[in-house]
This record gives sequence, C-alpha cells and structure tokens, in this order.
Amino acid sequence: KAGSVGGLEYLVRLFLDRTRECEQLEEQAAQPPSRDGESGSVRPVEASIVASYLAVLLGCAFLDNAENQAEALRVLPGGMAPLVSVLEPFLASQAQTAVDPHASAMLESLSSVLEVLKGAT
Repeated sequence: KAGSVGGLEYLVRLFLDRTRECEQLEEQAAQPPSRDGESGSVRPVEASIVASYLAVLLGCAFLDNAENQAEALRVLPGGMAPLVSVLEPFLASQAQTAVDPHASAMLESLSSVLEVLKGAT
C-alpha cells in the first residue's frame, strides 16, 4: 500500500516537472530564433504530450480511489487544476483528430477522467 502511494507521488512530481518544462520551452519558442537557425519548436509539443499522458495516467489512478486522490491533492499545488488544464486541450485535440472507429470510446473514457479530476478539485 505504501509503495503505491510513493509511486503516485513520483508520477505527480514527474507530471509537475513536465508541465514546468512545457512552460519553459514555450517561452523559449516565443523568442526569436538563434543565429544558427534552430527554433526548437517541436520540443514544447513533445513535452506537452508527455504531460498529457501523465495526466491521463494519474486521472485513471484517481477513479474510484479516494486515497490516491487525497495523496495527489497533498502533493499538487493548486489541487487538480494543473491536471485539468493539461487534459482539457489534450481532449479537445484528440476529439478533432479522432478518425479511428474506437475513438469515441477513448474520448468517453478521457472525458470521465476529466470529470473525476474536476470533481476532486
């Protein structure tokens, strides 16, 4: 039991690291390109995808598990709001690009995870 809470705290901290990395990379991408011509514009997207999947994973860990929700609320600054702010645009982008016949089931699952997070804040 204690191992799972420790693992959850690790995932929350990893999520927070990725969201900070996203913010830093977005700030760098907003700056003019360096003289060598490299803009690095792909990195913010990659970091955002990693943060989104971590948010999905954490959200799934909170489904019907008050202990996991309480542990995350203890560690997350601002409650579940950081997870919600990452998942909302991710869900919207998934809805726009979904062409697979199973996509509606996936979107439904993601929506339920998002609702759990919103309800836990």
